Amino acid sequence: MWQVEHFLTKKVKAETMWGLYSDITTWTTWDKGFVSATLEGLAALALEKERVCGE
Repeated sequence: MWQVEHFLTKKVKAETMWGLYSDITTWTTWDKGFVSATLEGLAALALEKERVCGE
C-alpha cells in the first residue's frame, strides 16, 4: 500500500493559524483533503454564540 505525505513549514503568527482553524467554512479551500466540514452539537452552538455575542 502506498502512502504519501507532504509538509510545508512556515513561520506564521498563532493568531493567523487560529483564524484558519476556527473558520470551518474555509477548511475545504486551504486543505484539499476535506470534501466538506461542518460543526454539530455543542461545538456548533458555541460558534454561533461567538458570532452573535462577539465573545
